[in-house]
Amino acid sequence: MRVLLTINVLALVVLAAAAAIVSEGTPLEDITGWSLVRADRLAELEALEAAHRAGQGGERDVALPAPRPHEAGDEGAGNTLPQKLIIATEGAFPPFNFTGEDGAPKGMEIELVRTLCGRLALDCTFVTAPWGELLPGLRDGKYDLIAASLRIPHEAEEGVVYSAPYYATPGRFAARSSALPEAERETGTLPPLRDKKVLVEEGSLHEAFLKARFPLAKAEGAPSFAEAWAALTRGKADYIFADARALESRLSESACCEPMGPLYSNPDYFGAGIGFAMPARHRALAAKIDESLQKMRASGALEALARAHNAPVFF
Repeated sequence: MRVLLTINVLALVVLAAAAAIVSEGTPLEDITGWSLVRADRLAELEALEAAHRAGQGGERDVALPAPRPHEAGDEGAGNTLPQKLIIATEGAFPPFNFTGEDGAPKGMEIELVRTLCGRLALDCTFVTAPWGELLPGLRDGKYDLIAASLRIPHEAEEGVVYSAPYYATPGRFAARSSALPEAERETGTLPPLRDKKVLVEEGSLHEAFLKARFPLAKAEGAPSFAEAWAALTRGKADYIFADARALESRLSESACCEPMGPLYSNPDYFGAGIGFAMPARHRALAAKIDESLQKMRASGALEALARAHNAPVFF
């Protein structure tokens, strides 16, 4: 009886201490090993955690987020589909958009826009502009659509609407092959990261996600992704967390390292994906583009287009 009584007392003490820790604001991850980003993302994070432990959560398990609602704009405006469009791009982000030898814009998203223009019977003209002039030019009425790998923002931008995403920008881990336990190497799953150094770009959303989602790992900041990757290849750390597309490109050129674990598509950190930007007066155009993108995604045409341009993207 004394033993049982002692056990019960100790249990009550532990529970009381845990409640005190939580109530005083001590991070929950100190108890559970990971923290919540937002309360309404609890189910998503729990699913990711379960996928980790079960060795699941591969690329095919992550779907593009649902299309964002388009900005309402003025009553009665934007209901007519334009027949001629001026499409602006940067022309300096291969293989998505770049300037060919003939001076014309080329690349995966340029071909995607050409396909959409054909499906919607639109007359489209392509122009290039410096990155910093794209959105201002759109707002000033110079352009009808921007195709330049723009991240769909968390909050609506005044006077601008975005299409549904045409590729996703999840985060992902990669590791030096020599650092991975054999079981994790065979299954591609994520090993425990407690007290492990993980390289990440300083001040990035990936750093914020890493610290919130994997607080027991040791985040090692680097000034840029390129420097973080270089440090990984030199053996300064065994792990890195970064944009999955950027990692895919580097991994295809190096035998040192390999991807591991699932893709992380939490929109609170990584946004809804990459979309086309249009002025609010083109709400009807945005809706038509969304319909066409959905059909292309369902038929596999969108993925085939990315493969044809060797574009390392995720859907």
